[in-house]
Amino acid sequence: LFLTLLASFALLAISIVLHSPLTLVDLRAEQYLFSIRSPFLLSFFSYITVTGSTLFVSILAGIGVCLLFFKKQKRHAAGLLITVLGATGTGFFLKHLIERARPPLPIASVVETSFSFPSGHATATAALYGFVAFYLWRTRNTKAQKWVAVGSMLCVIGLIGFSRLYLGMHFPTDIVAGYLLGALWLIIGMRIATAR
Repeated sequence: LFLTLLASFALLAISIVLHSPLTLVDLRAEQYLFSIRSPFLLSFFSYITVTGSTLFVSILAGIGVCLLFFKKQKRHAAGLLITVLGATGTGFFLKHLIERARPPLPIASVVETSFSFPSGHATATAALYGFVAFYLWRTRNTKAQKWVAVGSMLCVIGLIGFSRLYLGMHFPTDIVAGYLLGALWLIIGMRIATAR
């Protein structure tokens, strides 16, 4: 699974660097979302996207690490810390390595000067909320509780990713790449948390 995710990310990155036809699909998708944009949904997704920001994710991750540490679940605390730090750090590095521009105005609802690929929001949320889903799956008592917990986290991850598209801050491939990168670090974090 790890190698499959890694290969998928590498193929996406190469397609962006080489300006493959996929970049045209990206632009058309953003143009369509721009054409159906409404003031209400623009406001709604502006609030949703905050829950995937670096500051918000860092605060939640910090609280989570502290809680796990004081509950004497040090391996889980280390797994969460490595997952989030690794994902966000690698994402930041790759942004500056690939240097993909964000969607142009007027598609972009807010002007941002940072690069676009991979999406930092998608990367961070896949890492953080993915680890939360993993932890809840291991600690809930019934299958129903486990599936509700995991389903809820997946909805959060999906909503935040879509918010970046709806707001015109990223292209679809940015979001997919962010999810893949976050999932790679999530696998590493889960291995750390379950190591004996």
